[in-house]
Amino acid sequence: MFRLLAFSLVIIFAGGCGGGSDSGGLRGDGTVSVQLTTPVRSIRAIESNLLTLEVYVDGQLISSRPNSDRSFWNAALSVPEDRQAELRIAWKHGGFLIARHITSIGPVATQGALTVTSADYETTGQEFDADNDGISNLDEVKANSNPSDNRNIDVVIPAVVGGPPGINGNAGIVWAENVSRDWRGERLNIDNLMIDNGAARTDGNTEFFWQAEHDGTSLFIIVHAKNTANATPRGDSTNATQDDAINIFIDGDNSKNNAYDGVNDFHLVVPLLKLRRPDPASSSDPVTIDANGHLTLDADDNIQVTGNNGQYFVAAAPIEPNDSRTADARWMAGPASATLPDDLLFVTGFVDQSQQVYELRLRLNDFGIVAGQPFGFDIQIDSDNNGAGRDARYGWKHPSLGTEGVGVNQTESSPRAMGTAVLQ
Repeated sequence: MFRLLAFSLVIIFAGGCGGGSDSGGLRGDGTVSVQLTTPVRSIRAIESNLLTLEVYVDGQLISSRPNSDRSFWNAALSVPEDRQAELRIAWKHGGFLIARHITSIGPVATQGALTVTSADYETTGQEFDADNDGISNLDEVKANSNPSDNRNIDVVIPAVVGGPPGINGNAGIVWAENVSRDWRGERLNIDNLMIDNGAARTDGNTEFFWQAEHDGTSLFIIVHAKNTANATPRGDSTNATQDDAINIFIDGDNSKNNAYDGVNDFHLVVPLLKLRRPDPASSSDPVTIDANGHLTLDADDNIQVTGNNGQYFVAAAPIEPNDSRTADARWMAGPASATLPDDLLFVTGFVDQSQQVYELRLRLNDFGIVAGQPFGFDIQIDSDNNGAGRDARYGWKHPSLGTEGVGVNQTESSPRAMGTAVLQ
């Protein structure tokens, strides 16, 4: 015979416990508490909305549901009064099996406390490797890679529809109609806090994201960075990565070597336009571009350019071939003899007085990128909140500080930590 008992399945994440559990066994009200630790130690390694729990008793799936913040799950199941039954606990992430634990429960009269720790889970084997690439689904979750594709493609960059975007720093209709998504269908957020020297934004919480598209000859990229209200983008450092800047990393053949190969591995730094404070006598003047191609602000660093139809826009002209301002962008690593390609085109600035924008055109041949072939890719943002040195760096693919435990950037010395993209 079976007796119906209520199970409270309590999920404990790193740094806290979903409350209200009783770690004892059968209580007077007929409730058994089963304490579960998730198979993923860092809560940043999972998307809580993608995490599901399946509970089986003797092969029968038991209905379970999480609370609103998914800190614990509830299930009601029948436990035999006079014998043991198999209890199977399976975790899935985005539909992929990442961990399983099988044990026995019952009979009711002898049921004691039941605790499942992260060490108790089975996580490897063919069932746990959906794309048969030798990397378990759980390890792919931790690495934020695609468990359904043995090439581990993170993002498919679409072909341009309706003509390429103008490189003008304006997030216009072309970008609005071609919103880029990763393999999960999510926006390409640049929100992994990698280096924290006084970061204003916490891990996983930024307004930064990127988009890309191509026309078979060029790769077009736009990066949406700081909201203007939070920006103090004066260029006061000799190294652009100590000011507001973006870092573009490319591994043209996706070799993911242990070091830059000197052939088609690149790290390109593009700084925001350097802004400088004008003389107090001109503090009421609108923003202008000076003879060096730098923007000027009023004495309080206010942006005061009014455009047509109430629109606000501040940006430099695109960098054309042989323009002296290419000195503001540079290689940090790559082929030893590399100079910036003559056909590199980029612009930086502010759009609608709301957000920093970086927009680029890169010729595929310059970077060894071939349509249909995977290539390594990452975008990282350096943030300087108050002048002097960099306060933070955020990455799209590179693991966050919380995951790695130390503030380092593996991608500056090796392509291995880059994500993987492919041109559709």
